[in-house]
Amino acid sequence: MLTGRTLSTRTASLLFTLWLVSVLVFLAGQVLPGDVGRVMLGPFADAQAVAALNRQLGADQPVLVQYWHWFSRALTGDFGTSLSMRAPVAPFVLASLGRSAALAGIILLLLVPVGVGAGIIAGLNQGRLIDRLIVLAGVSFGIVPDFVSGLLLLMVFGLWLSWFPITGAAPDGAGFWTSGHYLILP
Repeated sequence: MLTGRTLSTRTASLLFTLWLVSVLVFLAGQVLPGDVGRVMLGPFADAQAVAALNRQLGADQPVLVQYWHWFSRALTGDFGTSLSMRAPVAPFVLASLGRSAALAGIILLLLVPVGVGAGIIAGLNQGRLIDRLIVLAGVSFGIVPDFVSGLLLLMVFGLWLSWFPITGAAPDGAGFWTSGHYLILP
């Protein structure tokens, strides 16, 4: 049973973890080579134009100030502007969010019954071959990193067999089956 103390401890732990992830994401962008102004304007831009753009973007401020501006804007849904597409990032994130939620829901609907069923079968057949095979399969799937299994799925079913598309999303207005076809591979 969750007590008030347990709930507050878990909430604090979750908030700390989210904050730590935000720091790591921010720092990942900071360690990229070059500065933002030079990347956006190109290698032949004059130093004054680069400095002016860095000032406009806030890239000339201390890292903690940059983090605070980045973090506070992210909390309000302002994810900034894509340097490569020169467009706000939020619409791209929101477009992918619906597909990700649909995929997570489908996976949940498929894997929960399979996992519970396998657990019941293994529990009813303790020590037998079927129990060992189910445990072996569960451990095997659990130890393979997601990116490795994702790459293997892409290679086998997307490249070699060409059963599923490996890039892109279903076209707007596509039917249920077409959209599902695009959601199968990562």
